[in-house]
Amino acid sequence: MSERDDDRYLLDPGAPEGDADVQALERALSPLRRRGGPAPERVLAAPLASRPSASARWRWPLAGLVAAAACWWLLLWLGAGDGAMRGGSLREGAASRTFVAAKQPLVVPLGERASVTLQPGSELEFVHWRADEARLRLRRGALLAEVQPPPAVAPAWFVVETPRGVVVDRGCRFELTVRGQRAKAESVVRVLEGAVTFGDGGREVFVPAGATARLTPDGVGTPTFVDAPRDLKQLARMYDEALRERDRDRRAEVARKLAFTCNQPPDTLALWHLTSDDDYEVRKIATDALFQIVGAPDGARDLLRVYTADEWLPHLRVTAWSLGR
Repeated sequence: MSERDDDRYLLDPGAPEGDADVQALERALSPLRRRGGPAPERVLAAPLASRPSASARWRWPLAGLVAAAACWWLLLWLGAGDGAMRGGSLREGAASRTFVAAKQPLVVPLGERASVTLQPGSELEFVHWRADEARLRLRRGALLAEVQPPPAVAPAWFVVETPRGVVVDRGCRFELTVRGQRAKAESVVRVLEGAVTFGDGGREVFVPAGATARLTPDGVGTPTFVDAPRDLKQLARMYDEALRERDRDRRAEVARKLAFTCNQPPDTLALWHLTSDDDYEVRKIATDALFQIVGAPDGARDLLRVYTADEWLPHLRVTAWSLGR
């Protein structure tokens, strides 16, 4: 039997018989022969028939792509397209809760009345929302608050506490930052639109758009416009120091220097805060300087009278603090 015939015999038992040794081996293994089963080619074809179709092979990857696209769309919606996440919208009567912005800004809406954007690394506590007041507490970090102006939202409705004092909104946009911790903590507010009041329970200052004020362990400082001259800012700090020390003579001295230094309408922001001083001489110095720079309050007739801070405020907001330097 040739080598070619051996090969045919191994593949097809019906081929011509092989040699005697092969026949003997076949007889010995015959009890193990598969009986009544499918043809060899069908046995080999069965696993191929069970393989998934082309459409089935693409079904799960396609479902994964759809899910990924849905998640991406949700993230864009939550971040309003600016990379910020969106916290749960607060409602009147909602329970107190805490918001933390880890690595991204976090937007916390208060219905349609206001919105707070927490900067990364910030922690904000929602205290309450009542008909007369919404109160939050910035424990650390920084935020941007945007509040609808009157009459949509009443002045003083939106309040933010800090470790060093309280910011009360007057219908505006403002940035608030808490730096340091515990005894060394300080708060800084910068108003972008409108105005706020800022105080620590002892002294309260008025901060209009374009101005900034700082509240340290020593108390709240006299606000100045961000672009105010350096010497004016230094004099404002000197006045704050004299005020804390209850040094009347030094306050009067600083008031005279301020009156000499201030010559532009926006400079009157520091002078106006001196009209709340409990010393008549300081108030008189500030009032005379205001007359020289912006004129008398609207409707005022007696130029010799020392007008109160409340009488000056509407006049200065319109004629002095809304003007560019």
